[in-house]
Amino acid sequence: MSSEKNYSFNQKVLMRHNLNSKYAIIGLGTFGNSLAQRLVAHQKYVMAVDKDIDQIEIIKNVVTEAVSFDATNIKLLHKMGITEADVVIISIGDDFKSTEFIALELLQSEVPHVYVTVQSSQEEKILKKIGVTRCINTEIWAAQHLGDTISAETLPVNR
Repeated sequence: MSSEKNYSFNQKVLMRHNLNSKYAIIGLGTFGNSLAQRLVAHQKYVMAVDKDIDQIEIIKNVVTEAVSFDATNIKLLHKMGITEADVVIISIGDDFKSTEFIALELLQSEVPHVYVTVQSSQEEKILKKIGVTRCINTEIWAAQHLGDTISAETLPVNR
């Protein structure tokens, strides 16, 4: 679905909805899809990207824009306007080589905020070295959030 049309962030949509920040999410698995929905709920301009057209079909009526292409294609990354985003979240699962490649290109293109999901402390260390804004290990993050949530609750004791 990578046509000749430039899908860069639509300025008319931004102005009409009074949206200032532009978010792009690369990778629409469980995390990326949920994050996209959450950002839209907070009235953010969200461009969703995945090379799997089925993932685009699922989210296209929720987000501002949804495009299917391989984000490791540098020309398309620029042409589709991802490098114009204020915030890019890369969540493409266990393909660390692609994650690192995309993150590096976004940073070289001066995207102000690049967030990346990681699966190990080694991946986090590498990505922090190249300058990503924040690395998110979703399992650790979820465990910490759940721990904070349940420790703050008063739970009934049934014995």
